[in-house]
Amino acid sequence: MGIHGLFFDSPQEKKQLDHLRTLAKQMDFSLQILNLKKEFETKVIQPFIQSFKQGLTPNPCSLCNPSIKFGLLLEKARALGCTKLASGHYVNLQEKGLSPLSRGKDRTKDQSYFLALVPRKNFNYLIFPLGRLEKKQVYAEIKKRELLILTAQESNEICFVPADYRQFLTSRNISLGEPGPIKLLDGTLLGTHKGLLNYTIGQRRGLGIAYKVPLYVLDKDKASNTLFVGPKEELQAQGVIASKFNFLCPLEKWPQEIWVQIRYRQKPKRTRFLKQEGSYFYFEFLEPEERPSPGQTLVVYFQEEVLGGGIIQGGF
Repeated sequence: MGIHGLFFDSPQEKKQLDHLRTLAKQMDFSLQILNLKKEFETKVIQPFIQSFKQGLTPNPCSLCNPSIKFGLLLEKARALGCTKLASGHYVNLQEKGLSPLSRGKDRTKDQSYFLALVPRKNFNYLIFPLGRLEKKQVYAEIKKRELLILTAQESNEICFVPADYRQFLTSRNISLGEPGPIKLLDGTLLGTHKGLLNYTIGQRRGLGIAYKVPLYVLDKDKASNTLFVGPKEELQAQGVIASKFNFLCPLEKWPQEIWVQIRYRQKPKRTRFLKQEGSYFYFEFLEPEERPSPGQTLVVYFQEEVLGGGIIQGGF
């Protein structure tokens, strides 16, 4: 059985559904189309919008996987009698080891970062057949079997945001904020920003400031509507704080040497777990790292295994 979820209105929807029905006929499997647009709006799009309004930089893919794809969609599949749900994500599952989840063989396509917030128990009902393959092998097999596939350019963008996130927010009647001061950390006034929602931590382009050295966004103070900027050396952090943690391996079983990834395309950084204070978890970088963006996803690795993940609250 094939299951396809409709998550949001798209001009490509009819084309995609026609393709899926043709593929189902070609491969001789039944196809279930599930309209989950209301749930996707509630669990993914609205939290995405609210996070930006709070001055955060959200990662909706990391939230969609536990709540929709491997949450609600998995529940629907099991209700239809499916014992397993297979997905084309480039990750691997394992029965032994510290965690059920590990990186895919094709490191250029590995998507384990986006699955770190999926509850451990859910992996009992999932299959990832592409995890041990490279993408070129997958396409070679598709060609060999003469399967009909949609040819589309790969994108790293958010699926429901067709262009820039700012355009999406304004299309939802969300203000990007009022103009306010741009300052150095010492309080020196450099200019005026166009609204805090236009900027993300680490951003360099589009600041509209002429200065003796390149400047980067260091922080956003919502209370004073101030955008703080500074040279690259001030962008560095000694550590990162995360909350809303999902453990794929219990904390007490973590090895002493771990790696943390705070951005999808980033090379994991050697890190030391410092402490837990309530729902907040503190990690120290063994070498200074670029300041993390609050709202993004933090993922903890040991070699290829995913030990867990959480939502970044800030750096220190």
